[in-house]
Amino acid sequence: MCIAEEPLEILEPLTDQEVMESQTITLRCVVSKPSVPATWKFAGRKLTDGGRYELRVEETVHTCVIKDARTEDQGQYRIDIADKNSECQVFVTGKSKTGRYFD
Repeated sequence: MCIAEEPLEILEPLTDQEVMESQTITLRCVVSKPSVPATWKFAGRKLTDGGRYELRVEETVHTCVIKDARTEDQGQYRIDIADKNSECQVFVTGKSKTGRYFD
């Protein structure tokens, strides 16, 4: 008797984010299987762990943390996991004229 392995499913896809410059962006995707390798991409280019980017997987939760958000971080992010993927848009807005985030 052969038991088929359950296919990987995305339980919580990426969601669009809006942050102010210099804040931290946290992208999160939850899948049905633990510790499956993933590839993160920004504007079609593969992201690597290090510098302002922290890519991690803890069990079924895949996270991409982008520190010190800049306007050039704005755009489309994607995660590829096995034969599944999820995408989101990140919007980075500038500080107010007073230098504070909220007036």
